[in-house]
Amino acid sequence: MKNLLLFTLFLFSCNDNPFEGENCCSDSPNNLDIYDVWKQNDSLSKDSNGYYHFGYNPVGMSNSDYGAVKYLTEQPLTKVFWASPDSFFVYYMDQWFGDPIINYSTYSGDNGYGQQLFYVYPPFVGDTLTIYGYIDSIIIDTVFVIVE
Repeated sequence: MKNLLLFTLFLFSCNDNPFEGENCCSDSPNNLDIYDVWKQNDSLSKDSNGYYHFGYNPVGMSNSDYGAVKYLTEQPLTKVFWASPDSFFVYYMDQWFGDPIINYSTYSGDNGYGQQLFYVYPPFVGDTLTIYGYIDSIIIDTVFVIVE
């Protein structure tokens, strides 16, 4: 098993990386720019402090809503990670479960553009949500969304 692991690491080493978007050994710099925040099909307004304003008004029978952060990376096919200190909570089977409003990762496209959804629900009204985007464990861009 140990030999198989070493062979796999050797096979996928940085010198011959089949995963171009992983940025394993790229010498050229990469950057992340969260250039816009949307709700449904509409771009949100941005105030003079750079905060986006999200009008909470869910559609249909749902009591929750979604927004999207739109971003651009210098290098195409870049893996972008997402995080937030803000979480939503659900009570299920006598337990509270919490998750960040945005998480996991996405890849930018061939042109460097991409997007990721974030979750909004009633307790966020009146709060400011913080969203972090990062590449290679370094926070590169942050966006703030005021839920109204």
